[in-house]
Amino acid sequence: YDRLLSRITGVERKDLVKRLFRWIVCSRRPLQVAEICEAIAFTIDDDFWDTTNISTNLERIIRVCGNLVVLDDTADTLQLAHYTVQQYLIRGNNANSSHFQFSLQGADDLLGEVCVAYLNFSDFETQSPFTKTVELFQA
Repeated sequence: YDRLLSRITGVERKDLVKRLFRWIVCSRRPLQVAEICEAIAFTIDDDFWDTTNISTNLERIIRVCGNLVVLDDTADTLQLAHYTVQQYLIRGNNANSSHFQFSLQGADDLLGEVCVAYLNFSDFETQSPFTKTVELFQA
């Protein structure tokens, strides 16, 4: 896994892949492809929701991950290619750990903060495809 991930170059790509790994590993349920693409499209430091950051090139995302992520066509979800990928990613923080490794607790905390930041975007209501659904429930 070290060798596969060492091929990923550039800070932005590495950060994108790490965000993807965190979401796949820490999600309480398998996320749909569209959900994952939206989830990895921003960071906690973003001030506003920019839909142009959402990647629509799924094959590219999988390829950038060194094929450690696979698409389940029947469920339309992204999954780790093998359970040992998850074991590698959450191996723990030591001097030799990869940029892509993380602790479950740290990732879970960060993703919680990301969800709160997402919901607090000032333009969330206008950008959300679920606005009409929310309005129906409020009626």
